[in-house]
Amino acid sequence: MPKNIILFVFLNAFIFIFSLGFSSASESQEKPKIILKGSFTQGSVLFMEISGLSENSGGTVRFRDASYSLQYANNALATTIPISLDCPQGSYLLSAEISSGESVFNIERTINVSAHTYGVQRLWLSESQLASYDDPQANADNDAILAALKLCDKGEIAWHKKFICPLSGYISTAFGLKRFYNEDVTPEFHKGVDIAGVKGEIVSAPQNGIVLMAKENLPLHGGVVVLNHSRGLGTIYLHLDSVSVSKGEYVKQGDEIGKVGNKGVSTGAHLHWAAYSHGTPVNPWQLLTLPASWLEP
Repeated sequence: MPKNIILFVFLNAFIFIFSLGFSSASESQEKPKIILKGSFTQGSVLFMEISGLSENSGGTVRFRDASYSLQYANNALATTIPISLDCPQGSYLLSAEISSGESVFNIERTINVSAHTYGVQRLWLSESQLASYDDPQANADNDAILAALKLCDKGEIAWHKKFICPLSGYISTAFGLKRFYNEDVTPEFHKGVDIAGVKGEIVSAPQNGIVLMAKENLPLHGGVVVLNHSRGLGTIYLHLDSVSVSKGEYVKQGDEIGKVGNKGVSTGAHLHWAAYSHGTPVNPWQLLTLPASWLEP
């Protein structure tokens, strides 16, 4: 074989091998990583972010057989991941499929969930109060609230500041308690935080958001407001004496959304404040420690 042909074949083989090695190194450097912040315990919310992506990026993440869409903001895809109160402790796989331009990435990370004891509470209610829980209207109202929360992976992302508490006061009932009513032997989880207050006190929006529901005088919950904060995160306000916003309205952090009341099934004037990530209740106090990277510049 002539020397010039041998040299040609050798050079092409070298270029091919070199390009493979360069391509692999480049791809491994550019592959995005999952960043998780939060507490890996039952009842917690995780803040998930995949940064360094172009604006045309999109994707979904799967955790415990549920799939959540990712929203783009600040050069990153992000969402909240709920760890339910009844999630068994153990190791779970979190997997994300990301498309960015012409590239598709599959990323995985293992999450170790630990148990958390929230405590027990016993409540004694009148027969009429107990009957309210079986009222068909109450069931319809609960279904409407849960349906509204499914819209929280849509909408504008504009978190310029960390979340604030919607009402100043002492905690009369903590999140996650196993609550027994009268002689019932099967408890229900307390899905929010009860903050004691005075009738007529102002309840403020803890973060920018869109009003998904604004209802007065529901038989079980009294005045109700549901806010969409995007990234799968919604917040709920129950037992309001009056509602100050309307469905579809955009509210800013600190805006009045209602006033403290004692309506519905309630044993005193208070605000029931709950946070839901993709329809699953999570500890609302964790919103007050929102990662700084999630805030708009």
